[in-house]
Amino acid sequence: MLYTMASETTRLSSKGQVVIPVEVRRRLGLIPGEELRIEVGSEAERTIVLRGQTKDEVDALIEKGYAWLQKTGLDMVEALHAERRKARRRERRRR
Repeated sequence: MLYTMASETTRLSSKGQVVIPVEVRRRLGLIPGEELRIEVGSEAERTIVLRGQTKDEVDALIEKGYAWLQKTGLDMVEALHAERRKARRRERRRR
């Protein structure tokens, strides 16, 4: 799969605000007031802007979690720890 990148230039305002150019907003389907998450790379040379999850998406994930709890009867925290232990074992075997 080939990905194409769009490139636009913007400036940081004196108030520390960044305007996302209209063509980028349109391409991403961003709407006013939408939450975005900013991730900065370890070298601080690259920054990634990610769309946040909507309230409906978060609510759906919470419902899915509760349904899983009722279905399995497992302790969610213990299940998470168990999955992480399995992942660490798989990672050690791959090395």
